[in-house]
Amino acid sequence: MRTIAALLVLVGAASAAVAAEPTPGEQVEVVCKVNTEQRYSCYLPKAYDPAKKWPILYCFSPNANGDTFVQRYKAVCEERGWIVVGSMNSKNGPWAPIKAAIDALWADTEERFSLSETMRYTSGFSGGSRVSFAVSKSHAPRIAGVIGIGAGLDDATMPRKELAVYLMCGDGDFNKRELDPLEKRLEKAG
Repeated sequence: MRTIAALLVLVGAASAAVAAEPTPGEQVEVVCKVNTEQRYSCYLPKAYDPAKKWPILYCFSPNANGDTFVQRYKAVCEERGWIVVGSMNSKNGPWAPIKAAIDALWADTEERFSLSETMRYTSGFSGGSRVSFAVSKSHAPRIAGVIGIGAGLDDATMPRKELAVYLMCGDGDFNKRELDPLEKRLEKAG
């Protein structure tokens, strides 16, 4: 009987962690209201007040590990007063599930938080970088910039001129051969 009770407590705790409400100063995993199959990791700065409009950073990984991005970015987001969220569903693969993750994350953050109209950014690693560029297109002009890590655009098109782009890649990363020419194209385009 104790084993069953302990198991129920653990299941309840795990469910509570997944269904947590965002709390300033804590990293939590949030279930999207519009699509409960979609989740994201979230960090609100300690000073978060819905009476103010807040900048936000949307993060995407190639393997649905948005919590890793939030963990890495939360200190600087706390310092600068930004919200940071990372999709726990978007990962490399077919476009339809990625789009579902983007749409749910966007809708949920729009409903849940008081967001700046002009201070919205995306970041991603590898395939998540490609997703970040895709979000900058689908939600233009509300996305002000992209921090692309280890991969570039999803196709040969150039981002809109007013989009701030920061690219980074390790010297040994096989995608460097893609980012070097992209950097030159971006510089040439201004």
